[in-house]
Amino acid sequence: MSRAKQLKRSLVFHLTHLLHISFNRLPRRLARFLGGWIALAAWFFITKDQHKVHRHLSLAYGDRLTDSQKRVLGREFYVNTGRFLVDVMRCRRHYEREIRPYVTVVGRRHLDEAYGLGRGVVCVTGHIGAYELLAVHMAIQGYPVAVVGRKLYESRLDRLLVDHRLAMGLVNYTTTDPPARLLSWLRTGGLLGVLIDTDSPRVRGEHLSMFARPAYTPVGQTILAMRAGAPIVCMVCMQTPQATYRIEVAPPIDTRNVPHTQESVHRITQQCVEQLQHYIEKDLSQWIWLHNRWHTRYREFA
Repeated sequence: MSRAKQLKRSLVFHLTHLLHISFNRLPRRLARFLGGWIALAAWFFITKDQHKVHRHLSLAYGDRLTDSQKRVLGREFYVNTGRFLVDVMRCRRHYEREIRPYVTVVGRRHLDEAYGLGRGVVCVTGHIGAYELLAVHMAIQGYPVAVVGRKLYESRLDRLLVDHRLAMGLVNYTTTDPPARLLSWLRTGGLLGVLIDTDSPRVRGEHLSMFARPAYTPVGQTILAMRAGAPIVCMVCMQTPQATYRIEVAPPIDTRNVPHTQESVHRITQQCVEQLQHYIEKDLSQWIWLHNRWHTRYREFA
């Protein structure tokens, strides 16, 4: 790694650490206000990200969105992310008093129905809204929750994130952990949270339709669910204009007695993708349009 890259990563870590301390000493309203403004400033400064957002919105919506609408969505995405990250940083000290009372859950009966089967639950979500708070809230509600995530490029930031998850009652797995470990967790009856809305050729996947374009999508979570006979439940945690959070839970997908075929994996995973797209389209400003969801082209796997 070059010295310039090392310096950049070190700067990002120390800045994050400083913001973490500062935001925890401020009232929530002021901290979220500052987080939003810092994110907005970053949006105007990082022109490369502006181009990425514009391009990816164009891939999904073409001319159905004007250039002005795409710019507005990009700015709103940055501001939403800044405010959400402030609440993530404040979780360990302030969740019970300042965040938990402002979280509502719609469709919790669907999760309870799936959890009650005793086979574990694969909870599918994406980088939508306050996705990191979703697992935290479920753990605080008393469910045994494990999450699967990729290690961050900066080891100190990754340690900070993992420590935060452990402190909030989560079990942390990485995408490089053996599938047998994840299967064992499901067989204890726990919830396993996975994000399936990014293009990552490092994990097993298939090209499925998202926004009417082929998108390389992880399928490992579906295979695990089928092996365990565990239901799959799609869910998201959306921010509201009132600085509250709304968790939406979809009806479970039953994987029992489903043939263990590639067609079944494809069909069930496509169903999950369509449910997540439904959530995204409720508020386009809360999805990670920075990410090129259609980076891996189909012919690369032909």
